[in-house]
Amino acid sequence: MANFDKIDIPVTFYISLEDNLCRPDDIILQYEALRKVNKKLAHVKIFEGYNHIDFTYVNHHSMTSEVMKTLKQNQSLDRKRKNKK
Repeated sequence: MANFDKIDIPVTFYISLEDNLCRPDDIILQYEALRKVNKKLAHVKIFEGYNHIDFTYVNHHSMTSEVMKTLKQNQSLDRKRKNKK
């Protein structure tokens, strides 16, 4: 995939297994492409039983809490990286 070598921040790919618009196999291809460039930056979280509308517009506690947890982890990593400079 083009330009994955330019990514220098962690990326979490969220996959909804019932999503027919953004198919899981398409997301896996993106995840694997970034992982080939830098394993430390590529992460994936899989959710079962949700479709595209659920995943995009509906506030499900399981998804929201997982996204918030990921954001907090990345924020913590970013602070550590800035403190090293």
